[in-house]
Amino acid sequence: MKGKITAPPGSLRKLYEELSLEERICEYCGRPIRRNIDLYQGRLYHHGCLLSAKERRYRCLGCGAWLSWLELGEAEVLGRRVRSCPICGGRVKEVKRR
Repeated sequence: MKGKITAPPGSLRKLYEELSLEERICEYCGRPIRRNIDLYQGRLYHHGCLLSAKERRYRCLGCGAWLSWLELGEAEVLGRRVRSCPICGGRVKEVKRR
């Protein structure tokens, strides 16, 4: 399911009833969400995937901005998903933590 999903606060449990398993796909890992559903900026995630996405850090090679995985822009080029900086559109590189 593409687009934003809205749910009133405290009603994430109702998403299991309203959406079929095929519609409950995690934006981070791409697998169906059977339990531990989380909603962030209108997109569905496993709770653990959302925490991992917040921790992954990227640096824009164009403008030098520091971004999390959730802040990156996304485009499809020649059938391949490419992540880019939402500020300048430049390439990004993942910064490994020590």
